[in-house]
Amino acid sequence: MSRSHPSLHRGFEKGREIIGVNSLVQHLVTEHHSEDWVDVEFEAERNKLTQIQRDMEKRLEREREEACIMVPKLPANCQTCQVSIGLHKLWRYHVLAHKFGEVYCSSCNTCILGHHYQEHSAICNKEDKDRVRVKVEKFRGEPWFDSEGKKMKISFEMNTSKELGRHSVAKTIVFGNRFVRGTGSTHDEALRTLREEIESILTEAKRKVEEDRKEELEKEDKEKLLELFRKLAAVDKENEGNVYSLEVGGRVVDVRTRLYHTKAGKCKIMASAVYSNQFLFALGDNRLHSVQLLAEKVAELHKINPEKEQSQDNKEFACTDCSSRFKRKRTLELHQTQPCKI
Repeated sequence: MSRSHPSLHRGFEKGREIIGVNSLVQHLVTEHHSEDWVDVEFEAERNKLTQIQRDMEKRLEREREEACIMVPKLPANCQTCQVSIGLHKLWRYHVLAHKFGEVYCSSCNTCILGHHYQEHSAICNKEDKDRVRVKVEKFRGEPWFDSEGKKMKISFEMNTSKELGRHSVAKTIVFGNRFVRGTGSTHDEALRTLREEIESILTEAKRKVEEDRKEELEKEDKEKLLELFRKLAAVDKENEGNVYSLEVGGRVVDVRTRLYHTKAGKCKIMASAVYSNQFLFALGDNRLHSVQLLAEKVAELHKINPEKEQSQDNKEFACTDCSSRFKRKRTLELHQTQPCKI
């Protein structure tokens, strides 16, 4: 007998074929099993299949019970609690609630039939959580809807029709000009129907606003990106053919400039130079501005510690990017052929 795959039962969990598969496994065990063959994993899989079959049989039995519920001519009173019910769907739900009970789902704020809760908890997802919830509140003795601080007054009236007989109609106005109605055999039933309709309308409106906002943010990001490219293009154009240097104490100090991004995401120009064995830099909105700020720093340093003329023998060459120092100019030029970090 071949070994059972660890995930054999997973493909059948949601289908009635599991009953047939389990029957086949039981047949193999009872008719073709040898006493000297033992497989612990196979036994574990067989027990899972048996449990799944039992759950499936219970589910099918409940589906048959639900299908056999006799719905009287509505509106009618429940024989157990004498509550008046006017809709076929609510009648079936009411009968099943008496038999299996209800469980409150805290994820979607909804009451679920007890025998459906396990399945519901597996599929209750973010879509249910995104649904706009509406509360019913009393204000001066009259019912109002409350949705995130927005109030909607509710009114009732009794109507008569051939299809529904005498029934209640709950009405309200949403968005200031849209009339919404809900019907039921009683005021409470009509209010429940109207509440579900209002929640669906507000949820759809919320989803549309979020989609529009998303498109607006994408458009803003695109504009910011284009603006950044424009600034970079302007910087590149400004850099063409411009070389800056500072003259301090009769000596020329080379200045290098490059693009610099701050932690805040802003685009700046950094001017840097090495003077008196110190690396100095300044940030500006453009090359000229950054060089001017750098010149002020060099001037302050020169006042504190004037740099004396170095003899030709002691002369050194410094990299303005990383402040590395070299004895020969050729060595500096070779160093500058490779990128260096500050």
